[in-house]
Amino acid sequence: MAVGVEASAAEAPDQGERGLGVVFSVADDEGQTKPFAGLALLSQVCAEERVPGTHVIASQLAITAPQRRVGLRPPCNEERDKLQEAGRLINSLADQSVRGMYQYYCGQYGCKVNSQLARNLPADTGAFDLVELDCSGNFVGDRGILPVLEVVRACKRVRTLILPDNGIKNPGVECIVHLALEHSALEELDLSSNRITLGAGKVLHELARKNPRIQRIEVAGTRIDDQLQARIQAAVKANVDRAARSKGA
Repeated sequence: MAVGVEASAAEAPDQGERGLGVVFSVADDEGQTKPFAGLALLSQVCAEERVPGTHVIASQLAITAPQRRVGLRPPCNEERDKLQEAGRLINSLADQSVRGMYQYYCGQYGCKVNSQLARNLPADTGAFDLVELDCSGNFVGDRGILPVLEVVRACKRVRTLILPDNGIKNPGVECIVHLALEHSALEELDLSSNRITLGAGKVLHELARKNPRIQRIEVAGTRIDDQLQARIQAAVKANVDRAARSKGA
């Protein structure tokens, strides 16, 4: 990849974030461009996009704050917010099954029902007593994880969420953490062998720090660097030690 930078940097005004007000356009061989903000993000963007034959043009100067990215903002789930605003969330579980709920939300989020995953979900009305949800190797991706999270949200007793090798990227992890920060029972999260990087690592570290119930986070086989992985595991260990002290008291 050839990278060329031709711009001077202007300091962005304080709009909740600080950074350089340079907007980069990452162009592929077909001339399609995608803008990014901030010199500090350039190397990360190039690594994450991995578009063959790209070149970077920093020709547009804007006195604006850099775009917010995963890991630089509080975890959120914007797609769920849209459903909530439109009144399309299921509010009562009385006549629902876990499988039916999953299928309903696949339609609401505009993704295909994963037949293998659907078969493994309880079809009985009112059976929302799952304690583990194993979605290993289903390759649901960032869009397909959204209906799964609705299932976990409804199953208040889920302790373990297993998601290795699912094609999940940083935005998907942000939605997972958005749920996990508030879930009343979730303790273990396996995100190994997914294409997640620095931004996902930051929100997972925040999860371990802010939710003392979290006892395990697996990120082996991801692109989160060793130093950040160590910080995540240290925060998880602090939760485990705190729980052990509490039981011994």
